[in-house]
Amino acid sequence: GSAGDADAGSFDPPDASEADGGSTIIPAQPQPPQKSPPPPPPSPRLETKLAGASAAAPADGSDFLADLVALERKIEDGVHAFSLLSVPLAAGKREIRGAWGELSRKFHPDALKGPHRELRERVSAVFAALSEAHQVLGDADQRAKLKESIEKGEHESKKDGRDATATARAVFQSELLAKEADKLLRANRFDRALAQYREAATYNPDEPDLRAAIIWCEYQVSDKGGDAMAQARAALDAIIEEAPKLARAHYFLGFVLVDQGSPHIAIETFRRAARLDARLIDAERQARALEMRVGRTPLSSTAPNKGKIGGIKGLFGKK
Repeated sequence: GSAGDADAGSFDPPDASEADGGSTIIPAQPQPPQKSPPPPPPSPRLETKLAGASAAAPADGSDFLADLVALERKIEDGVHAFSLLSVPLAAGKREIRGAWGELSRKFHPDALKGPHRELRERVSAVFAALSEAHQVLGDADQRAKLKESIEKGEHESKKDGRDATATARAVFQSELLAKEADKLLRANRFDRALAQYREAATYNPDEPDLRAAIIWCEYQVSDKGGDAMAQARAALDAIIEEAPKLARAHYFLGFVLVDQGSPHIAIETFRRAARLDARLIDAERQARALEMRVGRTPLSSTAPNKGKIGGIKGLFGKK
């Protein structure tokens, strides 16, 4: 089953010129003056291309690099969020959003093209710091507290700036690595996915989602014997106790339960995963397939035929 199966291809409605484009002759009669129809909105694909081009284009000259260096110096100095986004202390939500929008378009690492990809690591670090600053200023309470501490001279630049930036950078790097790991997992490359997840966890070791993925990949590359099943089940149970709403931990556990010969518990576990995340449509498929199979032939304690019950492909279409 595949979560991606649910994503039907997008349909672009005809623009105004297509909708009005007929040759039918209307009998002459007084008509009110017609307003010109508004231009159709650009397609998402075009917007994406334009956004990428606008962000990548400055990298061909010296302005982009100069701005990058200036931001790196600000981060190194541990400036506060207002300074990093270049907005005044009195800035409101709209002004902050505008500054963030401009900077994020320019310094998003995915916008780097061609020979400038060697800047990706530096740009990623700057983008993470900008994201952290925007998160702080986007919250009215945090913004007010920071403003007050700055006005009182209580702001500690190195602590508030560099440490927070390091944390944001680590989380961002972890997410980039996890995205690559998810692609490998979709392709059932469990060994390579495991290496990527482990590297991602070095940046964000307390993230339950990463730990669940690591447990699942470790189980997949194991001999799937009784000990491996028991260890995987216990580890996933522990994560679910810590993060009960983590859908894919329940999803992974469902497969382990099937391997242990506990289809009825597995059915409920898959259903719980589907309820927690509607995008996990394969979880519901697994539950239905199990119900049909159990109704015909009771499962033994040996691992089920995964070819009949399905696989985990498509699990991570959301990332």
